Formats: sequence, C-alpha cells, structure tokens
Amino acid sequence: MQASARKPGGDPRLLLAIVRIALLAAPLPAIGYLFLTVLGGAIPTAIAWSTKGLMDGIASGAAMAGIVRQASILALLGVASALTPRLARHYQSLTQRAARLWMRDRLFRALNDIRDISWFENPASMDRVQLALKASTTSPEVLLGACLSALQGILVAGGLLSSLWIISPVVFLLLAAASLPMLVSQLMLSREQTRLERDTVEASRREVFYRMLITSLDAIKETRIFGLGDFFRERMNRETFSIHVQEQRVEARQLRRQALLSMLSAAIVGTCVVWSAARAADGRLSIGDLSVFITATAGVQGAVLQVATAIGDGYKSLLAFDSFRMITVAMPSHTPAPAREIQRLAGAIEVKDLWFRYADDGDWILRGVDLTIPAGGSLALVGVNGAGKSTLVKLLCGLYQPTRGSILVGGRDIRTVPAGDYQLGVGAIFQDYMCYDLTVAENIGLGDLAGLEDRQAVRMAACQAGADGFLDALPDGYDTMLSRIFFAGDAAGGRSRGVHLSGGQWQRLAVARGLMKRRSHLMILDEPSSGLDAEAEAELHNQMLRDSAGMTRLLISHRLGTVKDADTIAVLEDGRITALGDHRTLMAAGGTYHRLFTVQAAGYADAAI
Repeated sequence: MQASARKPGGDPRLLLAIVRIALLAAPLPAIGYLFLTVLGGAIPTAIAWSTKGLMDGIASGAAMAGIVRQASILALLGVASALTPRLARHYQSLTQRAARLWMRDRLFRALNDIRDISWFENPASMDRVQLALKASTTSPEVLLGACLSALQGILVAGGLLSSLWIISPVVFLLLAAASLPMLVSQLMLSREQTRLERDTVEASRREVFYRMLITSLDAIKETRIFGLGDFFRERMNRETFSIHVQEQRVEARQLRRQALLSMLSAAIVGTCVVWSAARAADGRLSIGDLSVFITATAGVQGAVLQVATAIGDGYKSLLAFDSFRMITVAMPSHTPAPAREIQRLAGAIEVKDLWFRYADDGDWILRGVDLTIPAGGSLALVGVNGAGKSTLVKLLCGLYQPTRGSILVGGRDIRTVPAGDYQLGVGAIFQDYMCYDLTVAENIGLGDLAGLEDRQAVRMAACQAGADGFLDALPDGYDTMLSRIFFAGDAAGGRSRGVHLSGGQWQRLAVARGLMKRRSHLMILDEPSSGLDAEAEAELHNQMLRDSAGMTRLLISHRLGTVKDADTIAVLEDGRITALGDHRTLMAAGGTYHRLFTVQAAGYADAAI
C-alpha cells in the first residue's frame, strides 16, 4: 500500500465513493435520504411561485375558488416544508450510523490484513491511520451530509435563480455575480484548512501521545516516580499551541476575506431589493413578482451559504476519507471471502542466506543467516543485546518480509502461503507479553480462538503453566475480570472491580496462552520465564519443553542454563551466525558461547557462597 502522489482531497471521485458506501451500508435509508434532500431542494421554489400566484390572484380580484386553491397548495407546501427536514434527519441518522459501522469494520479488516508490521512502524503510515480513523467516524456525517446538503443548496439556488431569470435577467445576473465570490472564497478556505490539517496531523498525534502518557496506567509509575507529569504536560501544550497558531492564521485570513465579500454581497442584494420595490411601485412588476423577488433574494443567499459551507466541510473531510480509501483499496468488496481449506505447513525449517534491514538506506540487522531446525527438533538462539535475535524471530513469525534470502518450511517458501495461514501454525511465548483487560479464561483462550470456549483446554494450559493454583483462588475463578479500567460486571451487590495480578502471575498466564496453540509446526519460546525466580524458571522451562515435545522449537534466553539442553545452539553476533553446535561442542570450542556461559555460571556460584 504505497502512498499516492496526488494531493489528498483533490479527487471528486471520492464523493461518489462515499455515496456508494452509504448505498451499500443502508440502501433503503440512503435512497430515502436522497429523495427527501431533492424534495427539500424543490420546495422553496414551489413556495415562491405559489405565493406569487396567491398574491397576484388577490390583487387582481380573482374568483374565490382560485384563491382558495392557491392558498391550499401553499398550505400543503408549508406542511411538506415542515415535515421534510425532520424525515430527512431521521433517514440521515440511519444512513450515517450504518455507513460509520461499515467503514469502521472495513478499516480494521484492512489493517488486520496488513501482515508486515514494518508498515505500522512508519510514522507516515500512523498519520494515515489517524486520518482514516477520523474518516470512519466523521465522513458518513460530514462528507455524506456535505454532499447532499450541497445538492439541496444547488437545487434551491438553481430554482430561485431560474425564477428570477424569468422575471428579470438583470437581477438574476447581479445575484449570480454576488454568489460566485462567496463560493470561490469558501473553496480557498477549504484548501487552506485541508493543508492545515495535513500539516498538523503529526503534531496532533504527538499531542495525543503526551496526553496518554499522563493518563496511562502503564506509564503512571514512572511519570510519578521521575516527576514527569509536568514535563509531558508542557510538551503536550507546546504541540497544542503550535496547532493553535497555525489555525489562528487561517482564521484571520478567513475573517478578512469573508468580511469584504459579505459587504459586497449585502450591497448587491440591497440594490436588487430597492430596484424591485421601485419597479413594483410604478406598476412594472406585480405584487406576486415582488414576493418572488424578496423570497428568491433571501433564499438564494441562504442556499449559496449552504452550498459554500457544505463544500468547505466536505473538502476538509476529503483528506481523511482519502486516507481511508488508500488503506482499504486492497479490499474493494465487503463480501466475506469464500471458505477455503487452510494451508498448513510441516517439516524442517530452513533459513537460507537471510538478510534484513528496516529501511533501504538503513544498517543491515541480519547478514546472510543460514539455519536449519529439523522437524520436531529444538534450536536455541543466543547472543548479546542487539545481535538480531528479535528481528530473526519476527521474520520466522512472518511479521516481516526478508530483504533478501528465504525461509522454508518443509521445502516451501513461507511467502507463497497466505500470512494468516502461516501464522496459525506458529506458536509463541514472548517476554513482552500482553495483559488483556478480559477475564482469566479469555486471557488464556486467546492463544487459540478455536478453544476459547473450551474450559477444559484452558484449565489444562493453566495447569501446564503452573498458574492453576492461584487462579482457582481468585474470587470468580477463571471468570474473574483482570482489569484496572473495567468493572467485572453487574452483580446483585453492584459492580465489582477487577483483580490485579503480580508480574510473575501475568507471565504464567502469558505462558498458558502460548501453550493453548497445540497444532503449531513451530513453537517460539522467547524469554518466556524471565520474570520468575531461578527455581520457578527452571521448573516452568522443563514443563514447557515437555508440553511442546514433538513441535519444532526455537528457544531464546539470556540465561544460558535454560537452553543448554537444546539439540542445537546457534550463536548470533552482529547479524551473523558465528557458531553452531550443541552445548558440549560449543563449550569445548571456546568463543562467545563459552565466555557467556562461564560468566553466568561464575555469577551463580558467587551468589551461592
């Protein structure tokens, strides 16, 4: 999904796209909304001519039946004028809600479909996501509303101006001339505001970031201990002020321009009113014609303002909607994909001449890595921080695409398999695990959605992770809510707060979640027990090795005593494999592994004295 070179907000086809979305999301309400919009645009002109007929009939002494007929038509138009906006708002709300849900679902389906997480690590992508999120919330209301509001304004203005043309082409030309500068001015303002929003989106994202740091439970410990609250508040205010300054400049230009145009427009309208009143006074215009003039003069100004405002609101919203379209363009249809058989892989894992860097001009993180993990075997990956271990793990998980080289499973390049299918066969237990604000059972069951409701499987995974003891002691057992921001639910005695777990308890839940995935062709154990004490770590490590028997395993740990029993140990240094063998072979060869293991063993020996 590459960024388009065109300027956001400049493609009129986007207007058709939002209308299409409305018709897809809520066809009947959208059609009703469109019909009532058109009807509302035709009514003012009909009222103007009905009023003219009634006035001229009274002035000319027409028969009572004709006057009553004209009055009845005018009354019916009045009723329609009162009901149409209310019905239109009802259908507008139905359409907008459905379109908002449709767009939000499409956006997050598209984001979920992006498997290469490097896309999310690009600041430009995050700016685009923020605009797309805004579009999914506001575009159905702002952009769709602006489209139909502009259409209605055009119908009103067109009908009334046509009426003036029939009566006096001179007045028509004067009012048309007064309307054009206002439209041009609004377009200029919209372009400026669109450019402003595009230029300030990064500052807005930083403002949200600092705001979250002040209020986030994850950050609040450090912000309090290190006294960072005011520091982040000042940075947040700095970003807010920078946005405010730019907004103020645009508003100042708008005020000067609109003031001049308003005076010009008022002068032209006033001239038209005086001219038509004088013509009516000397008998060259009828009373009905005068009523059309007054109605049309006021109505055209209001309609032009409505069109100008709609154009402005819509043009600004196009920037966000353009980002939405750019992200979701890979999903042209919201129809679910037909069911198909998942492609499962099996066999040895081969890493062949693997190179990787995060940017085309960046440093190489991996430099020609070659590895083989036999099916059902275990390989331990060791190395100092920054050696490239985490990057290699992410590549094996299918989260990045290799810059060069390949990863094969059973002889098949994983890039030839849909990313979602491949990742269903990868199990992982990471040291940087997630703590979900969900129940215990859900926190574990998320490791295998197919078994989310299988309480027996959830309990088995918890038991294997050594978590069953403290989980059974929780107030509601496996139904206990683990959250500091949500209540556990409405009970007879009121809502109860969620339960807090210790870091070690959360880590065991994360291990249980990883163990739920029993059909994996690859199990990655990335420092899964780093937060536990040495005895608990050894016990848990041995338990995981037993429970993952038969799977192909990749072990990563800085505590080398936990990986020394792996079939093969690979030493990764500066993006290259520098040593390969079992524990005995690598200790005999000396080198980095021997040095790291010896240092750690000496540290444990000193601690035991």
